[in-house]
Amino acid sequence: DEIGMLARIFDGYLERMRAFSRRERAFTADVSHELRTPLAIIQGALELLNGDASLDEKQRGRLARIDRAARQMTDLTQSLLLMAREDSPHEPLQKDCDVWSVVCESVESHRYLAGPLITLSIEAEAHPHLAAERTLLGVVVANLIRNALTYTNVGSVNIRLTQDRLKVTD
Repeated sequence: DEIGMLARIFDGYLERMRAFSRRERAFTADVSHELRTPLAIIQGALELLNGDASLDEKQRGRLARIDRAARQMTDLTQSLLLMAREDSPHEPLQKDCDVWSVVCESVESHRYLAGPLITLSIEAEAHPHLAAERTLLGVVVANLIRNALTYTNVGSVNIRLTQDRLKVTD
């Protein structure tokens, strides 16, 4: 009797956890889907503005900053959508990712954060491939690099890739 009651309690708890997971996945998919349209509009407007020859360098710098932020949001939105569809058999995820190319892209998109008092170095001892979705790996790598550059006022940020490790030191 007591074991049966305990089993029913665990079954109820497990069902609530499954329902929560379904709601969370649906919410994540809905949010990422709804964000795609405004981000596409922002990126389209940026393309038009960048074609305006009357803009000065200061204005172009501001547009570049908006463009970087929009691209980061697009990557994050894509990552949310991929995570929401993780169990979906309809969309296979890319699973062979060139880690070095992800690191290089992230360094280039965050290089502007390295002020004049920061030395940024990047080195690869190896060029590994990882069984991971490129967009998701890009979010992780970008966070590491962005944090190192943001929280270093003076000194260096060193990024080193080996066969089995990505090391970001500041």
